[in-house]
Amino acid sequence: MQSASIAQCQELSATLLVEHHDLKASELLLFLHRFKAGAYGKFYNVFDPLVITDAIRTFRRERAEAHEQNQRAEQAREFEQAKQHSVTYQQYLQLKERAEQGDAEAIKQLTP
Repeated sequence: MQSASIAQCQELSATLLVEHHDLKASELLLFLHRFKAGAYGKFYNVFDPLVITDAIRTFRRERAEAHEQNQRAEQAREFEQAKQHSVTYQQYLQLKERAEQGDAEAIKQLTP
């Protein structure tokens, strides 16, 4: 395996700091783990910064897709929860009428 020189490592580190400064340490560790495990293609035992930067772009796309998927799932949960506590307009009118007649339970249901 061709070893990377200190200058190459410093240059790659500087590039990663500038281009990917928003990644947390835990995300970088996850990326490195996946990279070493071969998740981003075969690594041919030659230090190539381009291979690493291409792989980290793939990692970021995966990260963005996972984030979007989590957001959609959260929105679906919130929608289902809101649906469980919602009433139809007809039910609202009935509650309002009961509340106007002094029904304590109806007043409680209409109070946010």
